[in-house]
Amino acid sequence: MISSGVYNNSPMSMFSANTNAVATKNFGSTPADGVQPDQTKVQSCSFSASATATYYGYIASGTTPKYYECKRNSANFSLITNRSNGSTRMFEPASADNDICVGYDMTTCERGYSCNSCDRTACTTGTYQDATGQSSCKNCSTQTSNKYPSSAKGSDNINDCYVTTTAGKYVAEQGRGEVQCACGGYCVGGTVVYYSSGVGNTTGGRSTCGAGKYNSNTGSTTSDACKITSAGYYATTGSCNQTKVNAGCYGAAGSTSACPHNCPSDTAGRTVTSAQGSDTATDCYVSCGAKTISDGTASVVSSTIKYNGTSYPACTYNTDCNAGYYGPDGVTNPSCSECADGKYSEGNATTCSNCPEGEESNADKTGCSGCAKGTYRTAEMTTCESCPEGTYQNETGKSSCRSCENGQLGATSEPNGIFTTPKGATARTQCCFNSSLTLKDDINTNGITKTFPTNVCWVNNNNP
Repeated sequence: MISSGVYNNSPMSMFSANTNAVATKNFGSTPADGVQPDQTKVQSCSFSASATATYYGYIASGTTPKYYECKRNSANFSLITNRSNGSTRMFEPASADNDICVGYDMTTCERGYSCNSCDRTACTTGTYQDATGQSSCKNCSTQTSNKYPSSAKGSDNINDCYVTTTAGKYVAEQGRGEVQCACGGYCVGGTVVYYSSGVGNTTGGRSTCGAGKYNSNTGSTTSDACKITSAGYYATTGSCNQTKVNAGCYGAAGSTSACPHNCPSDTAGRTVTSAQGSDTATDCYVSCGAKTISDGTASVVSSTIKYNGTSYPACTYNTDCNAGYYGPDGVTNPSCSECADGKYSEGNATTCSNCPEGEESNADKTGCSGCAKGTYRTAEMTTCESCPEGTYQNETGKSSCRSCENGQLGATSEPNGIFTTPKGATARTQCCFNSSLTLKDDINTNGITKTFPTNVCWVNNNNP
């Protein structure tokens, strides 16, 4: 640190001859009586036979410095006039080329300066002196391993040494010098950083990327190196990388926190979440669990249901019903129902199939069986029904019954009447004249009139 005190020099109390004096220096003007000259300058009185010159200096007179004018009066002696009291002092004769030098006491040469017997010089930039009475200054570069090469003129401490950062570098630790600019920021250069504390900043030269931006590179020199995070990512101040937003949250580009926005809640009370790195509310979803149903199983159409901008739709299910049952797919409340009469399923059916005509569903509705003799079933019927009166069915699996026909009774007779049967007749032989009917006479081919009795049944078994 540069000293703020007045230089405390002690000029030699008497003049002496010096044959090796430094070059003569002039104060530049004659101070008034009683005015002390500039103590940062040194006066050397030099005389020659060829010229007369006036120089200025001062010596101590008791405890008070006095200003003196030093003149060459002849080639053989010198005079010093005390400008403070006007007295004249004569000193021993000197040869024409000898000098009389007013010098400095080296033991009092202060910090921040280098001195010799006739001169005192402030340490130049890039140097310092932290001790008194020194004839030279210390080099900042040498003392700091070339890390802090600069200093102000007159510096008196190694702490005054500093470095001006270069673009792409900064000082991260006190006394360590420049290093490459770290990720998460940029270094434009031009920052003054001191070797140690007490003068100014001992670290610096790096600016961090703001929140919502990141920089994964090192050695960056401009703020353009800081990139805005992608949608679904965030970055805090000084981030080297962008990070996915948390599950259950979503965020747009340039997000600054781990959860920029929470997913909208579900009015049905289901748990809401989202994948890491989601960027819109429509990435949020609820999970759909399995459901237990009777006579089959239910499976979810989708394990997740996403937010549609206003709500989370209900979960939907497909059914896998047992044989004899059916259930629709894509419903919110799945269930299995037994197939109706006349229908069947073999399992995993969304609808039941119709039994073919002439068949009806079996008891467990897993298949169909042919109608029994004496019964029939059309497509419009759900079960096999008995053949109506006047009809019969002597085969299984039929969709209709056969009608009793007028025909021969015996070999030659043919009644002029109607055959009938009980319901569910299974054979033609069950076709009989109804006892409640009045039979009409039938005139045979021979013109013979015959009367037939009631309840006479068909006897020709050769035809159905």
